[in-house]
Amino acid sequence: MIDIQPTNSISVNQLAQPLVVALLNDAATLNLGISKHNSGAIIVDAGIDVAGGLEAGRRIAEICMGAWGRLLLHNSYRLSIGQQACKSAQRDLC
Repeated sequence: MIDIQPTNSISVNQLAQPLVVALLNDAATLNLGISKHNSGAIIVDAGIDVAGGLEAGRRIAEICMGAWGRLLLHNSYRLSIGQQACKSAQRDLC
């Protein structure tokens, strides 16, 4: 195996690492479940066996963008999906 390390490159893993560390440190507050697989991988449960929440999802979305973007949650009366619009953001389905 040849290890090639390009110079002057941007690593999305390195950029996202502080966000992942903060997510893991705030797991209890964010209602996340954290476990470790036999392989050593850290598993973050954000809604299967635990409650999770909007802030947890927002932060995970930012991690998925490699820390290259920010996600803001907005409370809106109308939620548009294509040509359809929900009358209220409180409804489960449009």
